[in-house]
Amino acid sequence: MTLVGLSFVGLVVAAAGCGASPKTVAQRRASVDFNCPDEQLRSEEISGGTVKVDGCGKSAVYTCLGGNFGNPYDARCTRESVPAQ
Repeated sequence: MTLVGLSFVGLVVAAAGCGASPKTVAQRRASVDFNCPDEQLRSEEISGGTVKVDGCGKSAVYTCLGGNFGNPYDARCTRESVPAQ
């Protein structure tokens, strides 16, 4: 195999591992939204692509697309609601 061929294979393998799960992306997003350190957050996948995140006295539900659901890129999460405290 040529150097170019090996480089291509390496790139494909590296790209395959780049997608982050919706749960991970929702927790990162909540860390910013809540101004709360990631280690103080708890996240729970409610259903496919819907994630509830709690931490620092706050809670929110995120709807996520991509990530581990067949998209090789990171999930994109939108904050949908703020549950009653």
